[in-house]
Amino acid sequence: MIPVKQDQEIEITIEGYGHEGEGVGRFQDFTVFVPGALKGETVQVRVALVKKAYAKAKLVKVLNAAAERVTPNCPIFNLCGGCQIQHLDYRAQLELKRQRVIDALERIGGLKDVQVHATIGMKDPWRYRNKVQYPVGVYKDKLVLGFYQQGSHLLVPVTDCLIQPLITNKIALKVRELANEYRLSAYNEKTGKGLLRHVLIKTAYITGEVMVVLVTNGDYFPVGPRIARDLAAAFPQIKSVVQNINRTRGNVILGDKNQVL
Repeated sequence: MIPVKQDQEIEITIEGYGHEGEGVGRFQDFTVFVPGALKGETVQVRVALVKKAYAKAKLVKVLNAAAERVTPNCPIFNLCGGCQIQHLDYRAQLELKRQRVIDALERIGGLKDVQVHATIGMKDPWRYRNKVQYPVGVYKDKLVLGFYQQGSHLLVPVTDCLIQPLITNKIALKVRELANEYRLSAYNEKTGKGLLRHVLIKTAYITGEVMVVLVTNGDYFPVGPRIARDLAAAFPQIKSVVQNINRTRGNVILGDKNQVL
């Protein structure tokens, strides 16, 4: 018999982590996954989903916080689905990754007593990504770039992603500005209408050169060359602006056709 039901509030102790960094605990020997909870914590949670073998719950209150719990630097961490364990101390994050490798080798590979070296971390674990893909949407009647909330396609507008280089964030804001200036429509997944679907920005750390890709819902993009010109004028680091054409309905970001603007 399943010991929990939806919307029930229970108290559990987190014993480990799931595949996506969520806390894992047990209630009367029944597995419960809790995003935002850390190993060793006692937490109060509200059951959100019940399956035959497990349940998913939302964190209501941390009753006994782990020593490794930190305040996330990102102001939208609790909304954005891009990062899962910013609330975990960086050194503990590295150990979690090492343990993930051990678990995979032992549980999936069938190996025993696997020795895995400590994860090599960064001196500064921020601003390190060299590529970002922003979905495009509408917020307060304006076209915006952002990221999806975890487990959904609800867009969270973003102005500064802390794991992206500063130049990437500045270019993204300029793209947003130009898209609204030229009155581009944002693609709507439900209707299949709208022009701009995604914005991809890739940075070369050695050279500092940047590529911008504007993913459109069709070939017709008469203002594309003007947007490319305006971007290059504002940021000399931009060496190419590419239109990628994706007419498919679904979650695939890039289409098969590209043209340099």
